[in-house]
Amino acid sequence: MMFGVVIGVSKRALSRVLVLMTSMGYGLVLPTLGQNMKRILMLGAAYFAASLAYALLANVPSTARNLHDPAYMDLMALLLLIIAGIDTIIYILILQSLTAVIQGLESRKQDVKALVLKRLRRILCVSLAFAVVWAMYSAYISSGAQTGKHWRERWTVDALWEVRPTYFANCAS
Repeated sequence: MMFGVVIGVSKRALSRVLVLMTSMGYGLVLPTLGQNMKRILMLGAAYFAASLAYALLANVPSTARNLHDPAYMDLMALLLLIIAGIDTIIYILILQSLTAVIQGLESRKQDVKALVLKRLRRILCVSLAFAVVWAMYSAYISSGAQTGKHWRERWTVDALWEVRPTYFANCAS
C-alpha cells in the first residue's frame, strides 16, 4: 500500500512540475529555464513532501491512528492547507507563464505554437473549474452531518482524482 501511495504522489508532483516547465516555454520556445528550473524543482519537492506526508497519514491503518486526537487532526489540516497553497502557487505560475509565452509567440507570428498553448490553457482552466466544484462536493460529502447519509458516495471523492488526465485532454481536443 505504501508503494502505491509513493507512486501516486510522485506522479502528481511530476505532472505539476512538467506542466509548469511546459507553460514557461521549455522545449517549445526556450532551450533552458535557467534559475527558474531550481525554483520549479524546489516547488515540486515541497509539493511532493507535503503530499507524501498527508497521504501516509491519511492511509495509516485505522487501528493505528486516533481520529479523535486533536493534534492528529490539526496536523492533517495543516498539511492540507500547505498542499492547497502550493497548488495555488503552481496554478498561478502556470497561467501567468502561459499568458506571457502566448503573447510572445503571437508577437513573433508563431500562431501554431500559440494555438497549442491556448488549448493547454483552456484544458487547465476547465480542470481548475472542475477541481473547485469537486472540492465543494467533497466538503459536502465529508461533512459530519452528511457522513451517515452519503456513505455510499464517499468513495467517489477519492476515486475521481485517480482518473487518468489524458482522458480529459483527449475529450477537450
